[in-house]
Amino acid sequence: MIHFFNTGITLMNSVSLSGANEKGSFRLGYSNVDQTGTTPNGALQRNTVNLNTTYNLTEKLKAGVTMSYIKTEAQNRNITGYSNGNPLQGFTQWWQTQLDVKRIKDQQNTTEGYQYTWNPKGIITDDSGNLTAFDPNPNYFDNPSWVRNNFMQEDTRNRVFGNANFSYAINDNLSISSQFGTDISQFSLMEGIPFRSVDPSKYVETERKSQENNFEFRLNYQKDFSEDFTFNGILGANRMRQFTKRITAATSDGLVVDRFYNISNSSAAANTDTYEANKGINSIFGSTSFGFKDMLFLDLSARNDWSSTLPKKNNSYFYPAASISFALSELDFIKGSNVVNFVKLRASIAQAGNDADPYRLSDVYSPLTPNFGSFPMYTVPNSQQNPDLVNELTTETEFGILVKLFNSRLSIDASYYDRLTEDQIFNVPTSSSTGYSSKLLNAGSMKNSGFEFQINGTPIQTENFRWDIGLNLTQQKNEVVELLKDENGETLVESINMGGTWAADLRIQEGKPYMTLYGQDYIYDDSRLQIFADDATLEGYPYGLESNPSGLITAKMSSNIASPDAPAAWLTAAYTYLNRADATNLGWTSEDAASMLEMGIQKSYETLSSHYGVDITADAATFAAARVSDATSTSMAQVIGEEKWVALYPEGFEAWSEWRRTDYPILTPSPDPLNSSGEIATRYMYPTSEISLNGANYSSGVSNLSPATDNNDSKVWWDQ
Repeated sequence: MIHFFNTGITLMNSVSLSGANEKGSFRLGYSNVDQTGTTPNGALQRNTVNLNTTYNLTEKLKAGVTMSYIKTEAQNRNITGYSNGNPLQGFTQWWQTQLDVKRIKDQQNTTEGYQYTWNPKGIITDDSGNLTAFDPNPNYFDNPSWVRNNFMQEDTRNRVFGNANFSYAINDNLSISSQFGTDISQFSLMEGIPFRSVDPSKYVETERKSQENNFEFRLNYQKDFSEDFTFNGILGANRMRQFTKRITAATSDGLVVDRFYNISNSSAAANTDTYEANKGINSIFGSTSFGFKDMLFLDLSARNDWSSTLPKKNNSYFYPAASISFALSELDFIKGSNVVNFVKLRASIAQAGNDADPYRLSDVYSPLTPNFGSFPMYTVPNSQQNPDLVNELTTETEFGILVKLFNSRLSIDASYYDRLTEDQIFNVPTSSSTGYSSKLLNAGSMKNSGFEFQINGTPIQTENFRWDIGLNLTQQKNEVVELLKDENGETLVESINMGGTWAADLRIQEGKPYMTLYGQDYIYDDSRLQIFADDATLEGYPYGLESNPSGLITAKMSSNIASPDAPAAWLTAAYTYLNRADATNLGWTSEDAASMLEMGIQKSYETLSSHYGVDITADAATFAAARVSDATSTSMAQVIGEEKWVALYPEGFEAWSEWRRTDYPILTPSPDPLNSSGEIATRYMYPTSEISLNGANYSSGVSNLSPATDNNDSKVWWDQ
């Protein structure tokens, strides 16, 4: 990959100006970062200006201003995730290890103006198999070097944040202070894809703005009542307001003129989307700290928030905290030790509240684009909002010890914590009959606990040399305690799927760590031997069965089911045996491929027979033997592939139409003892309602059937 990646270079420059006198001080600084990335044409420039000032207006009144301005400009940030624009994803999925990276970097376009690729779509044939054309466009994935030179990605970020503060000393013990702070952010993004990419051409502009303002007032009191007893306290209030806005405009149906990145260059009416949110929290808080003989310390605090994102009846929530620490090293029998310099025990318990995102209390319609002619369209969201939300609440306890030894050249800090978050706000799956796929609820609780251990030492220390070493160890246990229970404590939801790929998915699973990764594996016994499921558990599968002329089973879909999903347990044993047959045929294992193939076909029949009560085991044995004979006399690989396809797609018009589109597998006539005409079975499904709804498609589909290999009497939906 040395011919694709570059050596990243970062240049940093800074300059500052500062000054001070008896009245105050200031510091003005400027810094610049200029960076070229490791991927081609990636670059970033950041300029920062900082200002920090303090000034004594009078002996009792002080003022200060702190401000920072940051501007960041980036070109061709690397796209992440599963995307054609991410070269790292392409290298691991659509890449061939023998490819000449330098060649496809140096030659990115053909003489005809097409993208130069190692993976063209290739020849195009007519229905008779005759060559009609050659499609040079890339298949599945673009040339990564072409992507980095032709995709357009530019963004600019501007951010200003800082505060102005005042403090006034009423007397030696009492003072007041106030602070106004703001954080303003603006982000502009432009993205474009030209012609000749695997992805459709497009241009997108996004503009995001946000601002948070905080105004805080504090009353501070500090008093040493004696040499042994100290006290300080704070009473304050805070007003927070947040504002966010996002505007997105995107072309539709591609660009008209290649590489003219402008919304007006859209082939169809451009899509626009606007989002705006406001949020506010008003708070009062207080804290006290007591000290006794610089040995025993007690801290108490409490806060109450009123949030605009919770319903009025539940928008107030209170959360306190308390901690205590004891410096054992202040005791007389330790104080004079030459080994132990400092020992402190500590314990604390604290709560923290959290509110919801804006606009989660009532349902509103969401706009759809484009319009239906001149009429706007709106839809009900998939998630139902909740007008009865309450705040989340986290409770944490912690115990710890800090020890310093040998003139503080060795220190040990150890602690244990236990944190429980309750009434978590998240979407819980619900029945689609409600009109929603999920509902926002206070439903979950999650626990985090663990140990933290830190040791620091100075094994060597002289007047001119010092060597410090440190070690950190952390052990954490995370568990989703519960998701949703009813009033009797019975679990209603124990797992929520958060998305994934064909290989694995992320789940929030009761009793497991948050965001557990789930994949697929065989079932094993105690000896780690595979267990084959003779009886697949398919309760509630919405299909009946009927026999077709060749003796295989055809699933018949009830007319009120539009797009069913096959259960995960479907034909597990059959597909397992067929995989073993495939592996043996490729020389990976020493098992008998024919035996594995025969077992796989029989398991396919037995699974269906067991579940639906249709006795077809005799037919299974006869047909399986015939298929094995067919495989050994012609092509074992082809028959295994055909039977794997049948087991993987035991039913479904989508599977049938996919075979028709891709011509895989090639289902050729075979000597089937149950069918004198020699037809091989294929499995078809067709909801009867589609005959009337899509009559033209149905007729076209039937006309495309091959009389030699297809059952024309089967009801088939041709997916055009």
